[in-house]
Amino acid sequence: MAFAMFYNMADMTAMAAVFNDASITGKDRNDGRVFWNNGLSAWQSAPRAPVAHPGYDNDPDMRILVVQNNTLAAFRQYLYAMYQKYPAATFFGALADDLTHRHAVVEPWPWVGPPASPWEGMPRLPAPGS
Repeated sequence: MAFAMFYNMADMTAMAAVFNDASITGKDRNDGRVFWNNGLSAWQSAPRAPVAHPGYDNDPDMRILVVQNNTLAAFRQYLYAMYQKYPAATFFGALADDLTHRHAVVEPWPWVGPPASPWEGMPRLPAPGS
């Protein structure tokens, strides 16, 4: 089980800063390491999303960050818990909310395409040069 998030480098930098904030300690830090060690730590080398990908959102810096061995629901639950507990984690509340939108996340990952496409029915982007 895995999910993929689609964010630009500025958003990923903010996310990494919160995950590494010294005010998050003990069990909370260890709970976050489950996500960090299974994909989030690769944020600096996350590949760019293809232009035609629905998560692209007209941002040339859009990246695909895959989190393995966990679920989106568990990740969002962790983000909300940290948002409520730590002042440094206010970004996590916004991130958890944003992860309810199809442009920001795909679960399960990898996407296997039609007919199980999570974005089936979304408008198609025009081909480059058309």
